Amino acid sequence: MPETSPWLIFDKKPGPDDLILFCLHFAGGHAALFRQWQQHAPAGVVVCRVQMPGHGTRMAEELLTDMSSLVDGLQEAVQRWIGRRHAFFGHSMGGTVAAEWALRHQDENLPLPECLFVSASEPTHENWWPPCRDLPSDAFRSFIFKTGGVPREVLEHEELMALFEPIIRADYTVLETWAPKPIRPIHVPMVAFAGLDDRVVPVEVVAEWERFAAASWELRMMPGGHFFIQTHSELIMRSVFDHLKNL
Repeated sequence: MPETSPWLIFDKKPGPDDLILFCLHFAGGHAALFRQWQQHAPAGVVVCRVQMPGHGTRMAEELLTDMSSLVDGLQEAVQRWIGRRHAFFGHSMGGTVAAEWALRHQDENLPLPECLFVSASEPTHENWWPPCRDLPSDAFRSFIFKTGGVPREVLEHEELMALFEPIIRADYTVLETWAPKPIRPIHVPMVAFAGLDDRVVPVEVVAEWERFAAASWELRMMPGGHFFIQTHSELIMRSVFDHLKNL
């Protein structure tokens, strides 16, 4: 079995007893979001940055537009690490995907993550926004600008938007064509993070994840808007790593 996969970026080689924290980025993002995490990780925790097809270092690859294919790819990529201690963290779209990934492990009777962190993420039992994936370009950009679902530095740069709009559309398609799904119990300890000023996925939406929690559940408030993972990165890293140290 291959040692590496384009899906997985390790900044440190995991030891046999290390816990691997698989980190999934937001819609339109890439694995560089978590580039600084390993240097802040405690002993015994190795960060694996997930790079989805068509994003970041995989820009030349075809984008995926459905949840099942995305989770299939993740499952294949981590075959080498099945049975090792692990946890999932995802921000925004990444959290929704991480939850589905945990459910796939559960459905296939595979070893479960020791914790599932969902950050500024929408649960899948409802459609929380009107569908936007098929809107004309101007309307699509206006929608994501108003909701604050894309960093301002991207929205205000025409060349960047020309590059990222197809990626963001594909990611929104993954979410919009998957929900709504029935509430399914997740038998993994869950920690959710919500931004106090988040207009994209407000606190009350993040709190809905409790309905999925079949093990322990905790909701933590974070300062900032939807991208608090960038504006308050050290705070969320500290919260995640402190929790992992106590597992």
